[in-house]
Amino acid sequence: MKLMKKSVSILLSFIMIFSVFTILPITADAAGQVSYVYRSWNGTKVVDETRTVPSSVQCIPLNEAKNDILDKESAADGNHWYIVDKNMTINQRLYVTTQTVNIILYDGATLTLNSGITVRKDATLNIFGQANDSGKIYSHISATDNRSFAIIGGDSEPQAGNINIYGGTLDLHTLNDIWGYRGACIGGGVGGSPQIISIYGGKLKLFSQDGACIGGGKGGAVSSFDGDGIRIYGGTIDAMGYLGAAIGNGYTYSGTPKSGIAIYGGQIKANGVAGAAGIGGGSGEDGKNGSSNGPITIYDGYISALGTGSKFTGAGIGSGACGNAGTIEISNAYVDASASAWGAGIGSGKEGNGGNITITDSTVTAESSNYRTQQDFLNAFNQRLFWGGPKTDQRAYADGIVSLILILIEAFDVKYSGAGIGAGHKGRAGTVTIKNSNVYAASGNYAAGIGSGKGRNGGNVTITGSTVTAKSGDYAAAIGGGDDGDSGTIHITGGEVTATGGDKAAAIGGGDKGGFNDITIDGNSKVTATGGKYGAGIGSGNKGKKTQNISITGSTVTATGGKDAAGIGGGDHSNGGTVVIRDSKVTASGGGFGSGIGGGDANDSATVGIYGNSTVTAT
Repeated sequence: MKLMKKSVSILLSFIMIFSVFTILPITADAAGQVSYVYRSWNGTKVVDETRTVPSSVQCIPLNEAKNDILDKESAADGNHWYIVDKNMTINQRLYVTTQTVNIILYDGATLTLNSGITVRKDATLNIFGQANDSGKIYSHISATDNRSFAIIGGDSEPQAGNINIYGGTLDLHTLNDIWGYRGACIGGGVGGSPQIISIYGGKLKLFSQDGACIGGGKGGAVSSFDGDGIRIYGGTIDAMGYLGAAIGNGYTYSGTPKSGIAIYGGQIKANGVAGAAGIGGGSGEDGKNGSSNGPITIYDGYISALGTGSKFTGAGIGSGACGNAGTIEISNAYVDASASAWGAGIGSGKEGNGGNITITDSTVTAESSNYRTQQDFLNAFNQRLFWGGPKTDQRAYADGIVSLILILIEAFDVKYSGAGIGAGHKGRAGTVTIKNSNVYAASGNYAAGIGSGKGRNGGNVTITGSTVTAKSGDYAAAIGGGDDGDSGTIHITGGEVTATGGDKAAAIGGGDKGGFNDITIDGNSKVTATGGKYGAGIGSGNKGKKTQNISITGSTVTATGGKDAAGIGGGDHSNGGTVVIRDSKVTASGGGFGSGIGGGDANDSATVGIYGNSTVTAT
């Protein structure tokens, strides 16, 4: 009987111990060492590796740190290890000054920071999670706290150090009053920039005021590093910057940073408000002199970026309002980039010039002012604000934000638009190159779907082996010039292009009162171009003056002009330039008194040559 009772007791003890280990998160191996997930980039993807802290190293609970300077005492290898093994709150600001500090967030534990963490120049902070990334850092800085400091990163000094996020959940929020002067959520303090920020994994929910969510503080650049200062390899990021970019420069930084943003993967939602770009430049004082973006390179990932505001709008991806776009390269990615008004979806903010934009092997949607009512905009904003999941679970993050957005769009004005891809309102387009991609680009009134803003000429556009759908609002071409703007050179080779121009504008070519430079279609392309009222299908807009050459070789083209405009050639009251067709199938239909191929009403002049094995129907 005693033996039986003893056996039952041992069995019950084993069951109780087993139950504990199946309910609680696993934080240590059999030897009692602390485990964490280390993530690295192998050149093509993020690799997860479960590691343990060496048994010879002491892991100190962060709330039991002897000093607020976490690396005050020297370590043999320069590494200091701290753990968040239960819910804890730290009121004083912590500091990483010269060495490397590692913080491991245990699954299920929350660290509440009421004053943040300073990472000084040349020091490094590493944040690790465990298997479920459910360990959390929570910090919603209030108006009475150190508003000039970043939550994690810089303080009053101009340069912060290096920050690496390998996992865990970060919920960081700097908005508490309408007019603040703040550092970034992660990055520089006021006037400051970080060195390098690398994100390999985890879940980030960020809201910033003045400073960027990730990048520079108020008046600070994206990074002080001469290269890619922000590197995102993986993870889920949901970020909204008010005046400062969600990812990039802070508010009132007016230069062009040498440092860039490189995105290798992950799921990212980046929303810039009141003149700031979602990814790129921040807003300027009163919306003027906003910052240009340094190089932005997206190698992979799922990206949603939105620029919004009432009178000053940054690009979804690119510069802030009144800043010029730099180099933007997108490859192997899924991108949805929009601006509510004035700014380009991809390119520059209001009154900024478009930079050099290259899209390769990607699926891209880029829109500007494609909303006709405030409700349309709110629906689009709501769709882009959060990644999937129950809305009711995520609304807490937006507390106070929706009312702020409603204030911003009280004066919402869809009269003027930026380009879907290219320049913002009144901005001159740079170059746009699209290769082996699927692209949808749309604009509101006065700006091209792909090209320039109002009153500016389009830059050079090259489309190779791609499926492209481009649409514009009134007075601007789908591909080419904005209102009162000529197209640049346009070359379509291979693939399929569908273009629909707005009233008084060509589908491919000039905007209202805009002509065209050389337009070349070859390489077995399939092109369908429908001009707006008084605009040619391919050629000039209404009363366009500049007419150069249209060359179609080895392709299939259907071009339809609007009222009194040619299918191919001139818009209403415009001549058709020189049109050469070789070995192609072309159907060209003029509207009203416009020619099938030639000039528009009141101006029939054009030089037309048809060669080789061509089938041409012109009506």
